[in-house]
Amino acid sequence: MPSPFIIGVGGGTASGKSTVCQEIVSRLGAQRHGIVAMISQDSFYRELEGEEKELATTGKYNFDHPRAIDFELLAQTIKDMKNCKTVLIPSYSFRSNSRIPDAFKEIPPADVVLVEGILILYSSEIRDLLDMKLFVDTDPDTRLARRVIRDMNERGRDLETILYQYLNFVKPAYEEFCLPTKKFADVIIPRGGENLVAIDLIVQHILEILRSPRKLPNNPPVDADVILRDRRKGDKVCTMMLWNENLLVIAVEHPNSVAVGKQNQFNKELLENEKLFFVNSLHKKPKFGTIEHLLAHHYLMNDKQDRKGEIYMYTWKATAASRCSFDRIRNLNKIATI
Repeated sequence: MPSPFIIGVGGGTASGKSTVCQEIVSRLGAQRHGIVAMISQDSFYRELEGEEKELATTGKYNFDHPRAIDFELLAQTIKDMKNCKTVLIPSYSFRSNSRIPDAFKEIPPADVVLVEGILILYSSEIRDLLDMKLFVDTDPDTRLARRVIRDMNERGRDLETILYQYLNFVKPAYEEFCLPTKKFADVIIPRGGENLVAIDLIVQHILEILRSPRKLPNNPPVDADVILRDRRKGDKVCTMMLWNENLLVIAVEHPNSVAVGKQNQFNKELLENEKLFFVNSLHKKPKFGTIEHLLAHHYLMNDKQDRKGEIYMYTWKATAASRCSFDRIRNLNKIATI
């Protein structure tokens, strides 16, 4: 599975970051192109200690300052997702101002990952992990009005506390830490989630990225071996599978070489965007000399052509080329995506 396309979405409090992410997720879902995951910086507030807890209880702790965020854990989580690992996201309670013990959200490997938060573009380490950087730019008065409604309804805060936090922490922190990150954005989205034109353009770009070859993770998951081999035993073919620029490359070594043809009668929907090949016969004269001739995204066949969702490797005997046997390698979801 290739590394996911990581998108960072920054912007001030209540600017519409979550709405932008939800619109992107909705549009990608409508296209049925890949798995999309979304995580929030709000899940990565660090645990408060001593006096910090007392300040948070009275609404006098600055949650908008960079020191309030566990950037180390956030960066490691993004790295794990970039390497196609399943991650556990902490759950943070804004009513108790603490992480909920033993409460995690499990997110499996995805094709697109959206990471949103007011300081997502603040850390250079995290910026370096992002493939696209967005900044949601919304009028300050609109953001304040949204924050008042949100904090009263969702976080159980009173108006006096909300305004105190905004004037003493939120507004100064936005001007000092958040607004300067606007210069790092690849795309600035005025009016947030209301700007459907900008969102549509971003989604089209993401779709183009998903349809093009992407880099595979530097450290593939343990259950997706970089190289898989069948050693030659007598006249049995030696087959190799390895990572190569978003394609699973199947190299079949045989003294007489092999012929490779496109399967035109197997799942037309798959064939629209995929290169699906199968070995159909042996030849005395080598027809393909290098592994580049044997590209495949998904190897989805068995002798009855009724197996789907798994990757297979052909083995056969030179004297009975038409009677192939199949060895299941890995579940499709673990090593490739449709």
